[in-house]
Amino acid sequence: METVPARDRASALRLKIRQWTPFPSSGDYVVWRGEQALVWLWDAASQQEAMTQAGIRNARILPETVLHPLPATDGPRLIQSLDGVEGQHWQDGQLLASHWWPELPTAATWRHFQRGNGGIVLAEPPAAEPVTLLARPWGRPSRFAGWLGLDARQQQLGLIAAALVWWVLVCWQLAIGWQWRQANEALAAQLEVEQMKVEPVLKLREQALAEREAALTLLQLLQYPRQLELWARLAEKLPRGSPKLIEWRYAVDKLEILVNDPEADPREYVSALQTAPEFSDVSAEAGREPGQFRVRLQLKGREAAVKAKE
Repeated sequence: METVPARDRASALRLKIRQWTPFPSSGDYVVWRGEQALVWLWDAASQQEAMTQAGIRNARILPETVLHPLPATDGPRLIQSLDGVEGQHWQDGQLLASHWWPELPTAATWRHFQRGNGGIVLAEPPAAEPVTLLARPWGRPSRFAGWLGLDARQQQLGLIAAALVWWVLVCWQLAIGWQWRQANEALAAQLEVEQMKVEPVLKLREQALAEREAALTLLQLLQYPRQLELWARLAEKLPRGSPKLIEWRYAVDKLEILVNDPEADPREYVSALQTAPEFSDVSAEAGREPGQFRVRLQLKGREAAVKAKE
């Protein structure tokens, strides 16, 4: 796949697999090592049938080759498999060829396998290495390896680098969050101190506002004539005769009296009281008893009363 651009290698290999496979439906295991890809194919239908018979729903399929230990040197080797033997040819740390036989190959078969891969041809096949399976495969498939053109070592380094970048970002976010929390706590503490400083001022302000409200209420009360003054004014303005004051109702700016005077005309009361500077809107109406009538007076403030006198 050296002539294929790195970004197109995975799709190009997928097309090749469709051409190579002898099965209607095949499973595959692909390991990218640099610009080369190691491909294992099997009959997917047979695999599914075997899993069904064994009562297995899901399984991970691994070629036995990727579980054999890697060779210490390049060249041909013969490995005892769980079933049969496997011949391999390695060069520059890459597996160039692999062939499986149900039993040890003959000398002629072994020489033919070596000639197909170049290099030194051994007359007789070597002794088969015993079965030793690794806990983890030395080659793992990667959906990105073919596109990036990375081998297993480079993939591992890339994952480590990505994990480090992720960890740096997490630490950076945590550091920002911690700084923000510290700043927020410092601001809250400063705000509490400032609030303690301004609290006496706020209390004084509230007290001043309450006293101002009380003073305004008192001024409002003082701007109207006192009841003793009103009594004197009524005595002055009431018609002469024998009127009898039965009821007196005072409410800051209003005064209501009930008078018993059978000989008087209520209009006389209205006319007489209307001339007083302390009163306005004087009205009179008959009471419940004969000879009684109720007089209602709207009181003027002191300033209005002074202007009325002038």
